Amino acid sequence: MALPAAQFHDLKGRGVLITGGGSGIGAALVEGFARQGARVAFIDIAETDSRALVAHLTPLVEHPRFSFRPICVTCRL
Repeated sequence: MALPAAQFHDLKGRGVLITGGGSGIGAALVEGFARQGARVAFIDIAETDSRALVAHLTPLVEHPRFSFRPICVTCRL
């Protein structure tokens, strides 16, 4: 049984930052927020999966407002 997608009426133009957004639950959050008009920035160590997500979402979202940066949040500087 599929769960209904959450709908938030106040996300249009809001900014969202998602860590681990390249796959799994993170990717679902990126897509859900982007489809609802939020500006989404996501980071992930999995660059290939993340770039594939961007390529998948670009034609689906009316006004693409998302960006990806390859970052490992566990690395020390």
